[in-house]
Amino acid sequence: MISYNKKYLTKDGKPWFLVMGEYEFSRSDSRYWKDGILKMKALGCNAIQSYVIWLHHEEIEGKFNFRDNNNLRKFLREIKDAGMLMCLRIGPWVHGEVRNGGFPDWMYEKGFKPRTNDPGYMAVLERYLKELYKQCEGYFYKDGGPIFSIQVENEYQRHAWGGNQTREDGDAHVNAVIKMLEDIGYDAPIYLATAWGDAATGDALPCWGGYCEAPWECHTRPLPPSANYLINHNPNASPIGEYEDKPLATQDFTVSRQDNPFLTIELGGGVQMTKIRRPISGAEDNGAISMCRLAQGVANFGYYVFHGGMNPIGALSNMQEYHDDEMGRQRGWGFACDLNEINYDFQAPVSQYGKIKETGYELKLWMMMGREFEDILLPSDTIIPADGAVKADDFDSLRYCIRKNGNSGMVFFNNFVRLHDLPDKTIENFTVNTGNEEIVFPKIELKNKDYFAYPFNLKVGDMTIKYATATPLCTLNGKDLVMWSKSGSAEIAVENMTDNNIIVLTKEQALSTFKVTRKGVEYIVIANGEVYEKDGEILLGAESSPIVKIYPAVDKLTGFTKVENDGGLAVFVKNQPEKAKVEYKEKTRTNEYADYEISITYAPNCDNTYLNFDFSGDSADVIVDGEKVNDRYYNGYPFEVGLKHHNFPPALTLRVYPLKKDDFVYIEKQPNYDENGVAMSLDGVSISTEKIYTLKF
Repeated sequence: MISYNKKYLTKDGKPWFLVMGEYEFSRSDSRYWKDGILKMKALGCNAIQSYVIWLHHEEIEGKFNFRDNNNLRKFLREIKDAGMLMCLRIGPWVHGEVRNGGFPDWMYEKGFKPRTNDPGYMAVLERYLKELYKQCEGYFYKDGGPIFSIQVENEYQRHAWGGNQTREDGDAHVNAVIKMLEDIGYDAPIYLATAWGDAATGDALPCWGGYCEAPWECHTRPLPPSANYLINHNPNASPIGEYEDKPLATQDFTVSRQDNPFLTIELGGGVQMTKIRRPISGAEDNGAISMCRLAQGVANFGYYVFHGGMNPIGALSNMQEYHDDEMGRQRGWGFACDLNEINYDFQAPVSQYGKIKETGYELKLWMMMGREFEDILLPSDTIIPADGAVKADDFDSLRYCIRKNGNSGMVFFNNFVRLHDLPDKTIENFTVNTGNEEIVFPKIELKNKDYFAYPFNLKVGDMTIKYATATPLCTLNGKDLVMWSKSGSAEIAVENMTDNNIIVLTKEQALSTFKVTRKGVEYIVIANGEVYEKDGEILLGAESSPIVKIYPAVDKLTGFTKVENDGGLAVFVKNQPEKAKVEYKEKTRTNEYADYEISITYAPNCDNTYLNFDFSGDSADVIVDGEKVNDRYYNGYPFEVGLKHHNFPPALTLRVYPLKKDDFVYIEKQPNYDENGVAMSLDGVSISTEKIYTLKF
């Protein structure tokens, strides 16, 4: 049974830390759904969330498409088989950088008002939802299926309601859609709605979000320091769904004044690039936001986007938002989400090609913490001190808080703000008063870009950690504790330590750490690649010769050579001699574009091959056999292409389009301009080979 109280979600009556990642099935290759879901599970997700994009399923009125990559029923089956849950973000308006916010074009010829209780709109909506129900039937939580939650509408703010509707009208519409769903047969323990920007949420639980950048802004200036890096009681800290020149609504939607748990559904796993703004979404840019949310009392993580994708090309047109400026003007929307035609990688934790990226490893630290220590964190009180920073540009005051559950809890510190340097801070004699005792921490050094959480009175088995200057990661077999610090060392005060072990990893090691279960025993596996469980096996996908460390130590890893024991971890290696090769040359150059011919020699028996294009220009297209298969705006970060998804072509073309120095574009890392102030070149290509190994021990 899944339910909630005013602080947190519950599952079978116990505190339950939900971690959802957005994986949009209709923007992804159905051949690789299973691997994508399992990699998300390995990183710490216990649920998948996905928009259901009406435009993708009924582009032509009355002709429904639930085939191939649109096969929602197959996607639900894969989620169920993986032991995961599902939040169906049903909309029907979703935004998601889709044309019309996901509404089919034909709706605008009907004369009714979408997103209202207009009878004409409600009639076509009911017809669509009945068709969609056929795909979901039997997969609801009550049936033993994964669908435990449904999100109704999206960013349902005043400007979206149409005409002169009131807030009450908006709430009534959300509730009318919920009733329609239930009358049709949909069944979910929890209904959700996005709450930012003074949105109407009806009877659904309000959800929040926050991104490291705002690429929907219509200017090329750097953004001011983000309030997402503050630790406070306000869930509406980020201007998603708003504009820089239109400040957030003045309503006080603070967690302390809600009778609902503080839920998120759009924490940035990454952020999109647009024609105007090209931010680089770094791992710690997003990781620090997650930690700040965890610090201020969040009851779950909901990430958008977690697994990147590609926009389908429809029967009538492409489907991304605003690629044609005229379309944006016709719709009357005032922000600048002009996207690539195909690419929707979103700089996500798992790329559009299914590869775990740096952000995925970073977020894993906080996803694991939230789930592993849910019994402590979820019921805890959030104590935000009066002397902490309250303004986003206050870099001198300490950013910290305490989450306390009885005598135990964690202290969170943040000294990270994206694109800004903060002064180092030394904290002497930091004291936590539990009510029964005062716990004094050793001197704490908080360097620029640091963020971490320290436990107090943390009980693991019979052992109690009175304090530690390291961040908890997970427990093993009910008795061992795995922690991390930047250096891999920590001061720890412990009581009643018997057969327990405490492992302190460096942060670099922790990023590469996965928790797995083998024959009922929990292990951590530290490896230079992706570790995930599939079909009863533990797999490692590596792009270089694999190095694997396992705790508790094992004597043998089949096919690997044991080289040493490192602090209780067994260390194994294996040689991967095969290498791929890539060559490129300029083939065509005009004022409009430059074409480069790319030739690939694959390593034998490879499982995937990745090309990384270091290009300078406005954007680049990948062309295989005369067909564009991907594209991407320039942002200073290499454009990675996985060749398995394109059936391992022996050759392809990269077409680079020009960018001029005076173009109206915000770029954090400038390209290489020629003497005329034009960037249009391929500056280098690297290639790597991924092989997948089975870890048998």
